[in-house]
Amino acid sequence: MKKITFFLFLLTVLLIFMLIPEQLLNKELLSLDTLTSPKSQLLDMLKDKTPDEVYQEIYDALINLEDEIYIGTSLTSDEVFDIREQVIKDNPEVFYLDYETSTYWSNGKLEFKYMDSKDNILEQKAMISAKVDYVLEQIIKPDMTELEKELAIHDYIVLNTQYDVVNFNKNTIPNPSYNINGILLNGIGVCEGYAKTFKLMLDRVGIESTIVEGPKINHAWNIVKIDNQYYHVDVTWDDPVPDRRGKVSHSYFNVSDRNLSKGEHIWDKEAYPKCSSEQYSNMLQKR
Repeated sequence: MKKITFFLFLLTVLLIFMLIPEQLLNKELLSLDTLTSPKSQLLDMLKDKTPDEVYQEIYDALINLEDEIYIGTSLTSDEVFDIREQVIKDNPEVFYLDYETSTYWSNGKLEFKYMDSKDNILEQKAMISAKVDYVLEQIIKPDMTELEKELAIHDYIVLNTQYDVVNFNKNTIPNPSYNINGILLNGIGVCEGYAKTFKLMLDRVGIESTIVEGPKINHAWNIVKIDNQYYHVDVTWDDPVPDRRGKVSHSYFNVSDRNLSKGEHIWDKEAYPKCSSEQYSNMLQKR
């Protein structure tokens, strides 16, 4: 009986390998790492996944500070890294990923490295969450309109943040200045940190927004959806430099494509929602 059971097992294994696509049976995929992976990981590698599925798996892994996941081999490395970048762009609360040492392997394994120890990251995440809860409780009221909530968050960030001029001038900007922990915990940052913090807080009050990247000018800002209309908001450029206590500008608050294009902002207009409304143009101050 044992011999029959063993024979059936071998036959099953042989059939499985006959059904596996030839491109998966290369030396890289049949590495020791692959062959010793848990069954669930092997199944993950063989399953074709959609970009949306990979997006969700990467998001879950980063939120839970996992070291690696198996996302299969149905996507190219460029596609995987593009999805990872989108996860980071959409979720500013992931401020701790070390891009340079995170790796995607040909066997479908995606490894993550982090900027700090997991204990320190968890501590910072808790501090940031508590800070955001406290701030929103102070500045947001239940009867506020979307515009009033957006303005309150914009003004809070400007009034409580200094642009990291010293490190910018020395080309020594530390990682926190590019992220929400620099703005919310240290009160200092650069444009990317401003934009990420604005998005994080807008997300918390249910206002749609995205981060706009302008590579040609090495700058970042936001597009925000207010009352079903899209507008540009550049919190960084509304914060005077050098810092002036109590001073808030609204020159770049809820600006149209047309008005923003008059200045130095350059971006891929096809990649982002069109901002055609000039409903709040009267809020602009002379530049």
